[in-house]
Amino acid sequence: MDPIIKTLNEIELQASDLLEQARREKEALFASYEKESGEWDEALERETAQKIEEIKRREKEKTQALLASEKARTEEQKKALQLSYTRYHELYVDKLFEQLVRE
Repeated sequence: MDPIIKTLNEIELQASDLLEQARREKEALFASYEKESGEWDEALERETAQKIEEIKRREKEKTQALLASEKARTEEQKKALQLSYTRYHELYVDKLFEQLVRE
């Protein structure tokens, strides 16, 4: 009977050792997973931040170009109106005066 108990005891010890080894491997895998997951998260955050900055930069450039274009167009319109006024303001005043006198 003693050999059977001794064998069962050895089997139980081996099983305990296997369970302990599996627990350690599980912890090591979990730690490795956590590290990789953290690194992946950080890389993704950096990549996302870079993309956001690039989009902001491009949109700012587009906005500035559009603003410059509109400013130039407005200046051209202003010059055209100023030129029209300079050339025809006396004519406009005369026509206005004639209309007022008729009434």
